[in-house]
Amino acid sequence: MNDIPTKARGVVKERQNHQCARCGNRYQELHHRMRRREGLHGYENLVGLCGTCHRWVHKHPKQAVAEGYIIPIHVDDISAVPIHTFMGWLTFDSDGGSAFASEPKGQNCWVSASASL
Repeated sequence: MNDIPTKARGVVKERQNHQCARCGNRYQELHHRMRRREGLHGYENLVGLCGTCHRWVHKHPKQAVAEGYIIPIHVDDISAVPIHTFMGWLTFDSDGGSAFASEPKGQNCWVSASASL
């Protein structure tokens, strides 16, 4: 697998002020919300997490999907999937920015029991 480009690392660091998106502590790791081979290293696909939260994401995939930390491969627009952060619900865009988003209601359109993670 290719390494995450230095520019992408810097964009995420600036967007998140070096804070873990889930808990607000300092992050040490970058997580791909959609598998790398489908989502690549786009800014909307990368999220900074501390080691504890990164392990939580992989240990609890169904909850991580519901919170936007894992995006199923059938989703066409990663930037349309909000992520539940310590600051509330946000969306990440392809330019490296973020915006507050409404809390998803009920079963989200990107969550499917039969979806491949």
